[in-house]
Amino acid sequence: MFAALLPMLMRWLSPLLGAGLLVVSIFAGITYTQKLVAQRERAEAVAARAQDRQENERLARMASDNYRAEEERRRKAYQEKIDEANHQLDVARADAVAAAGAGSRLRDRLKQLAAACRGPAAGDSTVAAAGQAASGPGDLLAYVSGRLEENGRGLAEIAQQARTRGSTCEAIHDSLNSKPPGQ
Repeated sequence: MFAALLPMLMRWLSPLLGAGLLVVSIFAGITYTQKLVAQRERAEAVAARAQDRQENERLARMASDNYRAEEERRRKAYQEKIDEANHQLDVARADAVAAAGAGSRLRDRLKQLAAACRGPAAGDSTVAAAGQAASGPGDLLAYVSGRLEENGRGLAEIAQQARTRGSTCEAIHDSLNSKPPGQ
């Protein structure tokens, strides 16, 4: 009996087995396709992240290079201004030495005039020391002129240094806060 049912059962199950096999094959194909799509999407995402990372690194290098160039520009501008100020101070010192020589010649001439005012009998051509009375108007003129020249030289040196340092400070400030050409 069971042997007689087997062919009939096979005829009836055969289409079902074929359909089941077809469904399993379709399901396996869909699953495999989804797996391939997911792998491709992951690979594309990894590639996109790598490309983004490279672009960010390139932009960071460019920004760093720009900052370094700006820092170098500012350093050079600062150093140029300092060198220029030092040169101006050297020129001012040389001018002060020349003025001191002229002042010394003027004092010598005033001493000669004071000696001439006193006459040949006085014999002493020195200027009166501080706190002593001058022996004549020529001596007084020589003394006052010498003091004026000394004080004027000191004030001129202070004023020149202040002017040079102030203008250097302004120039450094302007050069550091100005935009470089092309920006």
